[in-house]
Formats: sequence, C-alpha cells, structure tokens
Amino acid sequence: VMEYALDEGLSAVGGVQETYFMPHHGALKWRAEPMGMAREENGEWYIVAYIEVNEAALASVRKILGINHSLLVRRGAQLPFLRWPEERLEVA
Repeated sequence: VMEYALDEGLSAVGGVQETYFMPHHGALKWRAEPMGMAREENGEWYIVAYIEVNEAALASVRKILGINHSLLVRRGAQLPFLRWPEERLEVA
C-alpha cells in the first residue's frame, strides 16, 4: 500500500480502522494521525486515522520486511488513482 500510494502521489492513506492496528503503524516507523477519539461498535474499537505517505515510510517497511525492490505490478492501461480538476476552486 505504501509503495502504491507514493507512486500515485498521495500524501496520506487511511480511514476507519480497528484500534488494534495503531501500534503496528508505530512498529513500522509510520506516522499515524488519529482524527478523533476511538469508538466502540459491536464490541470492537475503531478509530479514524491517516498514515503519512513518504519515502522514509516506504524505506522503513522495506527494511523491516527485507525487501529491496518494487512489489508493484501494473498491467494494462493505467488511470491515475486521483484526477485533479483542470481548474481548482479557491475555498475561503
């Protein structure tokens, strides 16, 4: 995920996740930013958090997992994950 996000020019990845994963992000030396308090739902705890995407985060996970090459395989025509409008609106 980190390699793909970096390749696509994303600055962060994340969303709703179990709180269980938060310490794992730290173990990978990833900077995870909680966006509020955790909430219990059906006996499980969830939080909205985003992980910063950058070269250091990719290098860290590659080092920990012993990977020294790209794992991405792209087949066929590729569309960008995000498309920015030709003209951006200014928000006051």
